[in-house]
Amino acid sequence: MSPDAPTVRLDVADGVATIHIDNPKKRNSLDPALWDRLYDAASRVAEDGAVRVAVVRGVGDKAFSAGMDFDAITVGPDYRGDFEAAESHMNRATEALAALEIPVIAGLRGVCMGGGVQIAMAADFRIAADDLRFGIPAAALGIMYPLAPIEKMIRIAGAGAVKRLLIEGAELDASEARAAGLIQKIIPAAEFDRRLAETAARIALQPPEVISAYKRMIDNIAAGAGEANAEIRDCALRSGIIDEKLAELGRRRRGP
Repeated sequence: MSPDAPTVRLDVADGVATIHIDNPKKRNSLDPALWDRLYDAASRVAEDGAVRVAVVRGVGDKAFSAGMDFDAITVGPDYRGDFEAAESHMNRATEALAALEIPVIAGLRGVCMGGGVQIAMAADFRIAADDLRFGIPAAALGIMYPLAPIEKMIRIAGAGAVKRLLIEGAELDASEARAAGLIQKIIPAAEFDRRLAETAARIALQPPEVISAYKRMIDNIAAGAGEANAEIRDCALRSGIIDEKLAELGRRRRGP
């Protein structure tokens, strides 16, 4: 493969898995093969017990991802069939990200559009540079956007904000996206790489049993399905991490 060929790369260091969407010449858009690479990267993260947090980001400073690469699915006569097939690859990849038991951070710079928004909504944290452009031009393309990201955006931002994105075709800047609750933090572009890495490193230092339990409990409550949360909490308490941390605190208080 040429070093300049579009790909999705996975780097793991110090408990942080970084998934790079690497197609900057096309604003990090993904064709079906790249969606499969994103799925493979998420699957590898899920299998690596040493990973504590995952970061998804685009290569370069112009785009997180423009989403689906329509050039790749409009070359044949069966446009609808090609689109539906590509959409299934996209949904499989984003579902694999959303299913990770560890926290997932979407690091958003520049363009985040269409399927790029779907990737971002699969994450637990959406941290943006101040140059973010966030939108879903699905209606203009005659496309019905997938249900999972619509449902999550409505839970987070409400129906009005989602109607702006899907019906009006609005393109939000970073401040508008944060005001709607679609992103949690804005970072000056010049500081973005450093502060994104610091956030990931901070999460990676937390006890994984506790962090995983919190993620599941919060997601259950947000989805209106918190019945299992008492058991999840009890399992975390029985994992031994609480005793370990309290013993460590006691040793520090007692001193040498």
